[in-house]
Amino acid sequence: MGIVYLAIDVNLDREVAVKVLPAHLTEPSGVRDRFLREARTAAKTPHPNIVPVYRADEKDGVVFFVMRHVDGESLAERLASGGPLAPLEAARLLQQVALALDYAHTRGVIHRDIKPENILLERGSDSALVTDFGIARLMEAAPATATGQVLGTVHYMSPEHVLGEHIDGRSDVYSLGVVAFKTVTGRLPFDAKSATAVLVEHVTKDAPKVRTIGPGVPETLATIIDRCLAKDPAARYQTAGEMASALDEATRSIPRSTTTVVPTQSKEPGIISEREAKALWSRAAELQSETGVQTSLRSLPPSLGAPTVQARRTLTSGYRLSDVREAAVEVGIPERYVARAQSELGLSRDDSGDRSSRAPTRATGAAKSVPVRTVEHNHLIGAPLGIIREIEVPVEVRAQDFEVLALMIQRAVGDPGHVSALGRSLHWSAAQQQRRLQISIVPRNGRTIIRADERLQPLVGGLFGGIVGGVGGGVGGGAALPLGIALMHSAAAGFGVFGATVVGAYVLARTLYVSIRGKRERDLSNLLDELAEHITRTEA
Repeated sequence: MGIVYLAIDVNLDREVAVKVLPAHLTEPSGVRDRFLREARTAAKTPHPNIVPVYRADEKDGVVFFVMRHVDGESLAERLASGGPLAPLEAARLLQQVALALDYAHTRGVIHRDIKPENILLERGSDSALVTDFGIARLMEAAPATATGQVLGTVHYMSPEHVLGEHIDGRSDVYSLGVVAFKTVTGRLPFDAKSATAVLVEHVTKDAPKVRTIGPGVPETLATIIDRCLAKDPAARYQTAGEMASALDEATRSIPRSTTTVVPTQSKEPGIISEREAKALWSRAAELQSETGVQTSLRSLPPSLGAPTVQARRTLTSGYRLSDVREAAVEVGIPERYVARAQSELGLSRDDSGDRSSRAPTRATGAAKSVPVRTVEHNHLIGAPLGIIREIEVPVEVRAQDFEVLALMIQRAVGDPGHVSALGRSLHWSAAQQQRRLQISIVPRNGRTIIRADERLQPLVGGLFGGIVGGVGGGVGGGAALPLGIALMHSAAAGFGVFGATVVGAYVLARTLYVSIRGKRERDLSNLLDELAEHITRTEA
């Protein structure tokens, strides 16, 4: 349905996404109108979890609309790179999508194409935003496509959608149920070699129960997903709002340490020895200490208690692995470090762990921000093209502190920026076009994640374009080249001088970039440390 470009809105000085209808699709009757209706439909559904549309227009034969640029990744990309999500994380994400759909449904809009690719996860906050109402339509509107044409992705289509029957919000609930199934188990409920076979299964086959595929999924969450996948729309949640309420209730009962167990050839052990439990605790605490949040632990906590007579592994008394994980989270070690340690010690075949675990490779003494290893080193310019630093504070930030934190950021950066609060999260982005910096403060599970993300392409363009292009090209070509030829009476010598000038300009630009980037990274690190200190001090 469209090609999407990243662009700059020069009037408001912000990044936007521009969706353009391909030229070869502008001729068929009705396609252009349906494309513009897509934008107008989405524009009528302003919601924090729906990607907003700013403009829909046609110019010089090009049909396009402008929407918010979401810096992050899709749920499909998250699942592809990290595997199934932990149940609590999945439930919270799915609840946001359900709330967005409920908002749209109450305004007469059915999405009709809910799938992981159309759920975007914003970097820093991990807020879910629904996008691409490319085949949405008003419920009372007449069909805009030819009879028999299938709109939607086959793996996520509801039975009534497959059969071409009248659909309502319950069809989106079914599709979100399929998304939820894949999110917590890593598998689709229906899959086959051909699209036709998948469509037939949607209509004729009952979906497998979630816990038969993912036995580690909490029963409360599994029951919600199973209900969404009922063949009869009347047996599902009747509104996405009901589903959101059920997910909200489920999040209260899902332990923070619960992880999805995907079936493998060798399941994780239910009981581990005391030696293994201590090793798991020690390694998890060590991973956490590398963020500077907590020092390493060398013994099991007293709250874990003694192992029961029934809990034995080989010839030694043991502990239930679930109890060890739960106790770790209770005393403040994030579950991602426990999952990472469990994988490293060979206590589980699932090496994917929690994809959010990014344990630093160096330890620091106090609570300090650490670099996130998602920006690759660029050998051509001598350093990465961006800066991403993160710090975890062991308390949740209070909403009443947002104003002070925003002022601290503005003073440190020297830019008033754009400030927004989404839910309980604070987000700040630079207003200066030449600096692409975003800072987010997100409370989660008794912790606060502070993240700074800066993209340095404008700096690279200014330095290398100005110095290499201006000095190297201008001075080298305008002065060094003719001067070398005149002094040495040799074209080769002249070009040699010109080349040396360009190389010198390149080395200068590279040196300046590394220096400026290093200063910015230090400044951001200090800022994150100050923000963390303020949050901790006000909580205390």
